[in-house]
Amino acid sequence: SSITQRGGSEAATVTQSGDFNTSTISQNSISADAFVLQQGDRNASAINQTGNGAFADVRQLSDGNTSRITQSANADARVTQSGPDNTLGPRTWDGSDLPPPNGSGPSY
Repeated sequence: SSITQRGGSEAATVTQSGDFNTSTISQNSISADAFVLQQGDRNASAINQTGNGAFADVRQLSDGNTSRITQSANADARVTQSGPDNTLGPRTWDGSDLPPPNGSGPSY
């Protein structure tokens, strides 16, 4: 786990249980809060907060989850991931086509 804070009144909490979990929090703002809970194995979380008043809460409650959050001012993000490993592989999808295409970028 890695936490970098460059602003004022920032708070970051990471709680990890299990094996091979990673968490990175970078805060460069005022009054930003980030919370990460990882239970299980092989979970990855990255939070980047560059605006004042940002809030992020990530809860990874099973194995093999990935979450990436980038926030500017006054943004609020809450992510809960549970269930089995994501076996879909990488995907890219801009939301324009349903269903999403197979095999091109991160799956979220």
